[in-house]
Amino acid sequence: AYEITDRWMGTFSKFNRAMKFWNSPTQGSPELLFLKVKDRMFPPRNGFDLTPYFPRSGKMMLGMKTYGCEGQVMHCKEYLQVKFKRPLEIGVEYYIEFYVNPLHTSIFTNNFGAAVSTKHTYQLYAEGLYDFQPKINVEEVIEYTGKWHKVSGNFVADSSYQYLLIGNFQEDSETKAASSKASIDYGVFLVDDIRFVRSAQKDLA
Repeated sequence: AYEITDRWMGTFSKFNRAMKFWNSPTQGSPELLFLKVKDRMFPPRNGFDLTPYFPRSGKMMLGMKTYGCEGQVMHCKEYLQVKFKRPLEIGVEYYIEFYVNPLHTSIFTNNFGAAVSTKHTYQLYAEGLYDFQPKINVEEVIEYTGKWHKVSGNFVADSSYQYLLIGNFQEDSETKAASSKASIDYGVFLVDDIRFVRSAQKDLA
């Protein structure tokens, strides 16, 4: 489903075309960062340094903006969306995990998590998706350590949810940020190894 490229995605439509199941529910465009070309992405983005990063597994990872709306950064928050293989069962407990690694030259933030929805989300001109209450969420600021950070949690489905969304569902004013060493004026998390299962351990996403 993927095509090796050394160019930034640029638009949400390019991202959506490149992905087989996942899509961007807003105009933001997460980046496909392939190990083979991560150090020569074109055109250059000042301050965006991927040199010390490697996928946690496989040959690629994703890059997503998490913060920067108050600074009028274009597409200041980016999201992932995928449809479950089947709707969640009400009353059943589910488990989600994924790994994040903050870009060391960006603003470090908290408020990165996972939400679920009963319907497909498409808010083209929304700078952020603030109508969702995430089922799991990073409460403390994650700073760069050179290691991947596991984000995980359980929740019991209270509706027949059909979609999973990942990103920052809080406004900048409600997001903690640490920017003393940042060379770019927004936050970025690299994301890898997303897993969503129920107690029977059958993959749903």
